[in-house]
Amino acid sequence: MIEIDDGSDMLDVWAVADSIATVAQAVCPSGVWELRYCGGGTFVLELNAHLGNEQGCAACAQFYQQADYEGEGEHGSRFAITAQLD
Repeated sequence: MIEIDDGSDMLDVWAVADSIATVAQAVCPSGVWELRYCGGGTFVLELNAHLGNEQGCAACAQFYQQADYEGEGEHGSRFAITAQLD
């Protein structure tokens, strides 16, 4: 088992990141600019496109994990996603 600094299993993190990226591709076909694990089950996602507030909030409902629309980043819409890692 590979562990990250916060004790999370790397395989769990990769599985959740893959799930997030799959949903992000469906929501925004232009793709993901950044998907980063921040520790404690929290991921930051920035898309390659800018969604409006209504679209960003609607996109949160598509994720399997708890997602919060954080507005616009430098490259596109930003989300904070919290996952329960086993």
